[in-house]
Amino acid sequence: MGKIRSRITKISVLAFIFTGFVAVWFAAAKVAIPNSPDLIRADVIAIDTMTTFGKLQRPIVYFPHDLHTNALKQQQKDCSVCHLAEKDRLSLKFKRLTDGSAEMVMNTYHEQCISCHRRTAEDKMKSGPVTCGACHSEIPKYFSNRKPMGLDNSLHARHTKALENKCELCHHEYDAQAKKLIYVKEKEGTCRYCHQQTTQENRIAYPIAAHIACIDCHRKTEATGKKAGPVQCASCHDPSAQAKIEKQKEIPRLNRKQPDTVLLKTSKEATLQDAKLAFVPFDHKAHETYSDTCRVCHHKQMSNCIVCHTLGGTKDGKFITLEKAMHARNDAASCMGCHDLKKADIACAGCHTPMAQKRLSEALCIQCHQADRRSLDTQLQPIEDAVLAKSLLEARKPVPAVLNEQMMKDVPEKIVIQALSDKYQPVDFPHRKIVITLLKNTGNSKLAGYFHQSTLTLCQGCHHNSPASVTPPKCQSCHSVQPRSDTISKPALMGAYHIQCMGCHQNMAMEHPMGCTECHKEKPH
Repeated sequence: MGKIRSRITKISVLAFIFTGFVAVWFAAAKVAIPNSPDLIRADVIAIDTMTTFGKLQRPIVYFPHDLHTNALKQQQKDCSVCHLAEKDRLSLKFKRLTDGSAEMVMNTYHEQCISCHRRTAEDKMKSGPVTCGACHSEIPKYFSNRKPMGLDNSLHARHTKALENKCELCHHEYDAQAKKLIYVKEKEGTCRYCHQQTTQENRIAYPIAAHIACIDCHRKTEATGKKAGPVQCASCHDPSAQAKIEKQKEIPRLNRKQPDTVLLKTSKEATLQDAKLAFVPFDHKAHETYSDTCRVCHHKQMSNCIVCHTLGGTKDGKFITLEKAMHARNDAASCMGCHDLKKADIACAGCHTPMAQKRLSEALCIQCHQADRRSLDTQLQPIEDAVLAKSLLEARKPVPAVLNEQMMKDVPEKIVIQALSDKYQPVDFPHRKIVITLLKNTGNSKLAGYFHQSTLTLCQGCHHNSPASVTPPKCQSCHSVQPRSDTISKPALMGAYHIQCMGCHQNMAMEHPMGCTECHKEKPH
């Protein structure tokens, strides 16, 4: 017992010391965070080149690139002061084209940076540091708020127009036989398909490829006197600058012979006759307009989902199976994950946010899995997948967001809620007005039109666990007036009203009514 007590004491002391160390470390880090917005920048580059040669002797240098670009501009100088040209383009490396040796790279930075700073100071201009510790600091002077940049559909359309539809100026692929880059019309893909996050073999990393190509094009365009894109880091990577990028209202459809409709199958060879689960007719053309970029679904390459996501998973698909790729609820790249995000819109959130995610069931599955062997028309066989998908999609009839005259008459115009009537006056609940608002909110939603099983599905937003009906059971049929010990998991009537009503208002970003007296008028004294 004594040994155990001793060990516990030692562990407690170590835990106390560790906690103290973490607290001091966090405190020190907090002190190091700059207060000035000028020190939190999108142009901060970590100069860590020396890590390729082994352990660093001094801390990494955090370099404010735009600060230097602006300083050079004031001196009527440009990027070529620091970046050498190679094959008519500027290298991203500083004052060199290759990394020869550790000594060569280190001397390049030290000699060129320090000599430039000294010359600038001699010319009585604001200059940079010349001592080791001023650059190689344990606590960085600058902090990065850099946000990754990519072309969305709007920005891609603007580039297509500016480049007069000359897709070959940006898109290329490697011809292994000819050992050169070629352009293949209507096979254009994203840069990320070949250019990975790090350089591999003869393919430079995506960040390097993007900066060399984009900045080079912008610089050369600007040199001709034409309107050009930015060349400074912050213009693309600062979050506030990204928010100001002009959005094109009318975006022409991309022209790379992508399909209008697709029959989503488990494999290219799979047939309806042998399928265990019905295939999914997919409106590709419509979905092209639902996201800002094709990468939301296609990630890196513009190929069919089943190329990477098979039933068993593949390395190229990060072993994410086809089933997970389509149904993962916590992944915006999956069908169901994306639909869940759409349901978080304030027009839908009032009903959907409090709802528990429905488990997959046959009734839910068949809303997408429509193409089975019964879909085959023997008179039309053989039928192409895309044609079958189109016919099934056209056969779908969206649920209209309207109630007929009789149904609307059955919807009570007002319900008087007596709960809390001992303290406050009864609540006049504008039932019909709320129903009309919900119908209006979902009227333009294609997702609601195709996935709500009937117009009365809306009623289930409040009348949960009840069949879709214009005359559902009253709240009291499930929620007792007084709390009961045998139904502890189910709120009593007063709690149910407040959770349902106020939760809905909150999820729909409604500011009113939220306070007690906005619904419950006080009783006169």
